[in-house]
Amino acid sequence: MFSFFKKPVAEYNAPLSFSYENISPKLKSKEYFKIWKNADMAEGIPVFVLFDKSLEDMLRENFYEHKEIDIENFFEEKRKEKARPPFLGEEDDVGISDTTPTSFPVILKEKIVLAKVPVKNPWEIFEKIPFGGFNECPCANVISAFCKMAYEKYGAMPFAISSDTLELYLSRRLTKSEALEFAEKIYYFCPNVFEDGETIYEIADGISKSDFCFLWW
Repeated sequence: MFSFFKKPVAEYNAPLSFSYENISPKLKSKEYFKIWKNADMAEGIPVFVLFDKSLEDMLRENFYEHKEIDIENFFEEKRKEKARPPFLGEEDDVGISDTTPTSFPVILKEKIVLAKVPVKNPWEIFEKIPFGGFNECPCANVISAFCKMAYEKYGAMPFAISSDTLELYLSRRLTKSEALEFAEKIYYFCPNVFEDGETIYEIADGISKSDFCFLWW
């Protein structure tokens, strides 16, 4: 049994082939971030995995296809397929975003683990956790290529994975121009983020003021 803040944590046998820790689903958002931030990188790249049956089945059935993906070509193909992103609206500030993780406790799962993925780079975790390939969500190797670009250009790292979401931690504050550029790429990679009618300026404004970026399909 693991214990955080003197609260017992039930053991969960996660369908992972590498080290992980069972984490209580009842902590505060900032406590999850502290656990993730303080994880020993020598044991592997840390990422929270929020399990339910759908994710268990996905990870058992999916596989990572080892082929190089040109993510810029992916964006270009999507630009040909999709309408121009919703640029309507003002470029001014539209509000202050929260700076705590969205996955907790909004997506409260009973089985949460901190996986310690044995890879060198954050985007490579999808080689071991083949998330993706459902609804409009790209397959794992495209997600890996997107996260590589997001890490190298914007300092974004995978923070939490559930059956239909991916949350990224932004290790540095983005400028407005960077956030706008990133928001446009998110539109082609994860259009569901715009389902509630937000403009690209609103999404970019939130990204520029937050430590986290939440994607769902």
